[in-house]
Amino acid sequence: MTRNIRKTALGLLVVLPALLHGQLTEIQRSPEAEFQTGIFYIQQEMYGAARDVFTRLLADNAHLTADQRLNAEYYRAVAAVQMLHPDGEYLLEKFIAEHETSAKANEAKLYMADFLFKNRQFKRAIKYYRQADWTLMNTTEKAKIQFQYGYCLFSQDEFEEAEKQFMAIKDGKTQYAAPALYYYSYICYLNERYDIALVNFEKLRSDKNFGGIVPYYLAHIYYKKGDYVKLIEVGKEILEGDEPARASEIAKLIADAYYRRQDYKNALIYYTIFLEKGGKPSQTDYYEIGYTYYQLKKYQEAVQFFNKITNAREEIAQNAYYMLGDCYLKLNMTREAAGAFKAASMIGINKEIQEDAFYNFVKINYSETSPFQNPIESAEEFLKKFPNSRHTKEINRLLASLYANSSDYARAAAAIERVGLDSPEMQEAYQRVQYFLGVRSYTSRQYAQAIGHFKNSLNHQINPRITALAYYWMGETYYQLLEYDAALNAFSKFAATPQASLLQEFPNHYYNKAYCYLKKQQFSQAATEFRKFLSEKNITAARRRDALLRTADAYMMINQFDLAQDFYARAEAAGADADYTRFQRSLALGLLNKNEEKISVLRKLIESGATDNTRAAARMELGNTWMMMDKYTEAVQAYDDFVRNHPSHPQVRRAQMSKALALKNARKFDDALAVLKNLVARYPESPEAAEAIAFARIIYAETNRMGEYVDWVDRNKLGNISRGQLDSSLYNSAYELYGLQKWNEATRAFEEYLQRFPEGIFVQRAENYMADSYWRLSKRAEAVTIYEKIAQRPSHAFYEIANLRIATYYYELKDWAKAKRHYTQLYEWPSVRENNKIQTENQLMRITYQLGDWAQCRDLAERVLQRREIDQALSQEATYYRAISLYNLQQTELALADLEMLSKSGSGVYRAESMYHLALYHYQNQKFSEAKKLIYDLVEAFPENIQLRDKALILLARCFIGEKDYFQADFSLDFVIKSNSSSQLVEEALSLKNEIKSFIQKK
Repeated sequence: MTRNIRKTALGLLVVLPALLHGQLTEIQRSPEAEFQTGIFYIQQEMYGAARDVFTRLLADNAHLTADQRLNAEYYRAVAAVQMLHPDGEYLLEKFIAEHETSAKANEAKLYMADFLFKNRQFKRAIKYYRQADWTLMNTTEKAKIQFQYGYCLFSQDEFEEAEKQFMAIKDGKTQYAAPALYYYSYICYLNERYDIALVNFEKLRSDKNFGGIVPYYLAHIYYKKGDYVKLIEVGKEILEGDEPARASEIAKLIADAYYRRQDYKNALIYYTIFLEKGGKPSQTDYYEIGYTYYQLKKYQEAVQFFNKITNAREEIAQNAYYMLGDCYLKLNMTREAAGAFKAASMIGINKEIQEDAFYNFVKINYSETSPFQNPIESAEEFLKKFPNSRHTKEINRLLASLYANSSDYARAAAAIERVGLDSPEMQEAYQRVQYFLGVRSYTSRQYAQAIGHFKNSLNHQINPRITALAYYWMGETYYQLLEYDAALNAFSKFAATPQASLLQEFPNHYYNKAYCYLKKQQFSQAATEFRKFLSEKNITAARRRDALLRTADAYMMINQFDLAQDFYARAEAAGADADYTRFQRSLALGLLNKNEEKISVLRKLIESGATDNTRAAARMELGNTWMMMDKYTEAVQAYDDFVRNHPSHPQVRRAQMSKALALKNARKFDDALAVLKNLVARYPESPEAAEAIAFARIIYAETNRMGEYVDWVDRNKLGNISRGQLDSSLYNSAYELYGLQKWNEATRAFEEYLQRFPEGIFVQRAENYMADSYWRLSKRAEAVTIYEKIAQRPSHAFYEIANLRIATYYYELKDWAKAKRHYTQLYEWPSVRENNKIQTENQLMRITYQLGDWAQCRDLAERVLQRREIDQALSQEATYYRAISLYNLQQTELALADLEMLSKSGSGVYRAESMYHLALYHYQNQKFSEAKKLIYDLVEAFPENIQLRDKALILLARCFIGEKDYFQADFSLDFVIKSNSSSQLVEEALSLKNEIKSFIQKK
């Protein structure tokens, strides 16, 4: 029953306004009643209905009093504002403006301010609070307005005015006192009025709303005031509570408090909590945590935090890098220490730290060269920057030692020149570095530069050993410059220098002098020097074989054939190329008229495993020898044997001519003519064809058969004699210009000949010599155009040189595919000369490396390395190509064996590249220590190769990233960027630096 009554009452409450409105529409409504209805709607938050009522009232204003009209306008505006109607605020503003002196206007201002406050439109609310007057309001209403006004000001950072509002009510008894006290205290905290903030925050510790957050502010205030004891006390209370939301922040404050009290053991406990709770350390935090570990002698852990400092302000960075260097020293990681000390020395905030860091860097750099600065430069820079340092004497001592032993010879020489050559010690150091600069220039084929360095070295003859060596290598250099007299003079001075006879180079100076005499065609002196060389001990087997050969060659040139054949035999016994020695010995025996012995040697050569070219030469020489012995039948057999076994050889036509001569001498005229006619028919354009026609004429004339000759010539349209003479004349005039090295005139003359006689006797020679003339004029493209036509005809007399020149041209243009095609064409040609085949094999190895044809490159490198005679430079090159090929073919162990060998016993670029690839292999297998050691050794061994150094430093940075040593990685990359040796390397370094930042941020 009671429930039903309540339901009825509630129902009446809902329908009553509608009933009232319905009744009033049926009777005459009074304005007062209508006004009360509007007020009722306002109270029930039925703002739309209220707005309609007050709008009607204002439309029928004849029955409204002034107060009613004032109130109707006010409530209509309030209803519109509450409905968020677009004209709501306008109506209220209009009301305030039109009734400025009315109490209702002040109420409108406060109403609008309150509405905006509740809708968090604080900036707009301030305007109305500032216009309103609340002085006559009761304490509670006044406190509410002042708090809201203060909060609006606070939200807009108008702290001074906000503070006044909060201060006015913070000590009152209203519900707004505690919030006002909190914001007042907070403003004092922001303005660093910590004592006032502290007193007022303390008042809120027991407040149910603010008591929980106040301790956080107290902790921060104690931290700011340096009251670390109180901070620790409050902080621990917070952490002992129920899992505080800002645990990491408080743990860090406690850790910092212990840190500043130098209680590093407890500091570490709370730094650990800070990190475990997800704290995000700043660069300063990394420093303080690292320093805490350092003080606790936990150097490895300290390094992990110090090395994350990559972009801190200079004061922190300098201290951190210095401490990091000290940690590395204590961990015996001297190279890493060098980088850290170098970084600290580059910051000038604290001069004392800067000097000490630089001193440590110089000391480490002296014993273990840093990749970041030459040891001499670092020592010199220290003395220049800190001339009055207590370390000056020690650094000068180190510097003198560095000058004497430097491998960065150019910089060492410049450094000595700056210091001066007043003392014998500096003169000897200068003598040494200039000598080594000369040797380095020599190995780089910068011969003119090498001579200058050797002369500079010889201007200071302090060390007899270096003096002797300078003369020796000066001789080697002059030899390369083709200045043989100057080379002989230098070698003679070498021999006359004290201690020269004790040097391992001494035997070689005889060998080198002998070659100078060979080049000067002074064969007797050459033989004498070679024999002096052969009388020495401790000479290499390879040079012994070569000296025996060249001695034999020299004796051949001065017609001492008995000695020549003896030395050829000795050379063969020593392991020299049997093909060459036997053939040359056969020639010497022939010149001694020991033809039977010569024939025996030639037959053994033919029957042995000699090369095809050597057997061909032996067969031809055998035929010639039988001819000299007037044994024409045997000669014919030898020439037939030559043609049968070497049908593609360029000398086939010459063998047929010789056979024809043998048959003629044997008075087998018809057989001779048959050979000559066959030659003309098969090779009508060859020089031998013209010669065969002339020779046939002799035979016909000798046998009184000139009519047959004329018939043969006419029948085969072999041309007339006068045109042949014109052909020869025009060719010979062109060739004469060629012989005089008048290349431009020669090209025009040969071109004219080819135009007039496109099928002339000397076409092949003209084509070759015209191409060669263009080549010598450096008109390579024009030369290659001609050579390519020659290369299409394997029977062409100059097929070999054409392919070689074309391949060389495309090789120099780095058109690897075309170069490979022509080198391969030459390599596979049966009649290629041995020296050209060797050169071609070398080039094909290099080309396949460039093309990434790893299997073929490996096979070619293997062939090169299997040669009996191979110089050291080519051996290293082939070993390197084989190693890289094997690596790319996944034959890793074999590749590593080659790379290891080159990295230890190699020299120059192949040693450097091998060291880099080994380091790369170790990095890829996460063997960072092994990789770093190789990189350090590489940079120390090849300081002048800037681009390789920077490439290696990027790899070094990757190793450090792998070890999470971000400082060292960042420092290495900065060095590459400053070096700017390659835009590609700089771009890679910048990209890696961004990766490092990402790694650190994720931590």
